[in-house]
Amino acid sequence: MEEKRKVKAEEEEKRKKELAEEEKKRKNLEKAEEEEKRKKELAEEKRKKVFVVNWRLFEYGMSSVWKELCERYWTRWKKRGRLKQKRSRSES
Repeated sequence: MEEKRKVKAEEEEKRKKELAEEEKKRKNLEKAEEEEKRKKELAEEKRKKVFVVNWRLFEYGMSSVWKELCERYWTRWKKRGRLKQKRSRSES
């Protein structure tokens, strides 16, 4: 009888240990998942911030590029217009 009780008690202890280990594993997995989620969220926020900064730089860069191009072509157009006027004057 006592042997059966000892065996049952040992089995019960083993089962408790296994349950405790499973609980630990589950908690560790949950922590790891939460940590991974948090890292992804931080990475997404950082990516958004970088995108906004890059977009602003792009807008600034594009505005300066467009300004430069417009000035360049405006001066060329002016010069061509003057040349055409001079030609038409000389032709007539």
